[in-house]
Amino acid sequence: MSRKNLPWCSLQALFLQLLGLACFMFLLQVYGDWFRVVLTKATELGRETSGLLLYARSKKLTDISAKHNIEAVSVPNYLDNLDREKQVCPVSLRWKVNSSAWFQNRFVEDIKLFLDSEDLEDSYWTSHLTAYFTLPFGYKRSDRKATERLLGMLDNPDVFGFHGDKQRKPCVRCAVVGTGGVLNGSGKGEEIDAHDYVFRLNHALMQEPFTMDVGKKLSFYISYPESHHTNEMIGSSHALHIYIPFKTTDLAFITRWLHNRTLPGCGPMCKRKLNNNLNRTTMKITHPDFIRYVFANYMNTSLSWRPTTGAMTVFLAIQLCDVVNLYGFGYDPRFPMHYYDHRKIPEQRADGEVKEGAHDYSEERRLWERLHEEKIVYWYNRQD
Repeated sequence: MSRKNLPWCSLQALFLQLLGLACFMFLLQVYGDWFRVVLTKATELGRETSGLLLYARSKKLTDISAKHNIEAVSVPNYLDNLDREKQVCPVSLRWKVNSSAWFQNRFVEDIKLFLDSEDLEDSYWTSHLTAYFTLPFGYKRSDRKATERLLGMLDNPDVFGFHGDKQRKPCVRCAVVGTGGVLNGSGKGEEIDAHDYVFRLNHALMQEPFTMDVGKKLSFYISYPESHHTNEMIGSSHALHIYIPFKTTDLAFITRWLHNRTLPGCGPMCKRKLNNNLNRTTMKITHPDFIRYVFANYMNTSLSWRPTTGAMTVFLAIQLCDVVNLYGFGYDPRFPMHYYDHRKIPEQRADGEVKEGAHDYSEERRLWERLHEEKIVYWYNRQD
């Protein structure tokens, strides 16, 4: 059929197709560079993102970014821990990246865990630490001189050297002990103390009558101003204190203590005294990249605005140890809230979730279950 014999509607359709193609080529020419920049920056949200997880993590980073008034696509990669050692332990949880797609898509082995003087260098402080987030995910609007003063007060001890080990053991077994009532009557004290290192947090009561259930060994104590517990056994232990600054005032709080052993007023929940063994030789400060990593990669809930102390402690152990066993985690309605009291677990909300303060108890329990199912950790839950 000749062109002059084509029906008018066919000519019209052909014209529209050509017009659409021309518009597409024009837009590609004009906005091609912009699309490439967006896609490049999107991949920089995290080296380990893929598929549906990329969407989920981008959504979480978007939530963080909205709180801090920045665009999620500009979020930087995490800083590396340049001091990490090559893995040699055949039973290390790190090998689970080969068998667990869930873990492989979340785990970043070389994430920087602790703040140090290198973070004050212009290249880090200006372009990374203060460019995007306020605490707990960054140091935006934090005073550089005040941070420099704080870090200058710390000896920054080696994590394993602090405990007398000249080098990291080939296979490190760690217990992380929470305060859940599931430990009440468990008789797990000796089992817990048999680990190479024991992590504890918050009200880590180890004296009688709790010793039989929770043990008394303490290697790492994790806290922030409102959660720090003054306790004779904590205060007399040879524990490395891991301090988590969730807000700017937390930096002034610990600086004051290190300077003259006094504390500024910071609200009714803050302590007026800390354990005597918390000093420049026994303390490290968590890096904001690590806090952001835990929140964005593992905390799927929209009900919390930061990781809990418990979550931070668990993932510190996962980053530092080869074998991690959890005790006293995952609040269970069969038991009291804590092993040291009779407080009840908060009631379910209308949507079936259990939430209180920064804690989304339901989501945390699902996280411990998933880590246990994927054989990343062993989670003691009195189900077996």
